[in-house]
Amino acid sequence: MKQSLNAFVLSLLLISVAPQAVMSSSGGGHSMGHVASRASQQNVIGTMTIDGITATAELSDVHEAMTQAGQTLTHHLQVVFKDLANNHNIEEGVAALKVILPNGEELAPSEMLGMDGHFGVDLQLTLEGKHTFKVGTRLEDSKVRQFVFITDLN
Repeated sequence: MKQSLNAFVLSLLLISVAPQAVMSSSGGGHSMGHVASRASQQNVIGTMTIDGITATAELSDVHEAMTQAGQTLTHHLQVVFKDLANNHNIEEGVAALKVILPNGEELAPSEMLGMDGHFGVDLQLTLEGKHTFKVGTRLEDSKVRQFVFITDLN
């Protein structure tokens, strides 16, 4: 029951924060869609700061290990959230991911699980091109935020 409620809340977060993110993209230290090359920054695909929280996203290719485990998943997205006022990583709260594929298709929202100092999720990404990752959050301060990262998978 709790997982169903969390999934429902996460879906609402993703739907409700998109207009706010677009409206506030011109000010307040918030910018939409950081584009990064995986080759130039290893696995880091971007860093954003919104309302005193910095999110750093990393995308790792896990295809080989997953194939050996009999899985079809190809990538692991992890996001570290840091509270700038207290200079500590945030490990409590709710985070969800919506992926927009290069062909414009949106994948269903996925819950990001808290683990080892970050929130993460395993994904199946098989298309080449620019992928957009929208991470909706309600962290320990109960504020709703949306962080957007864009990367090119080749």
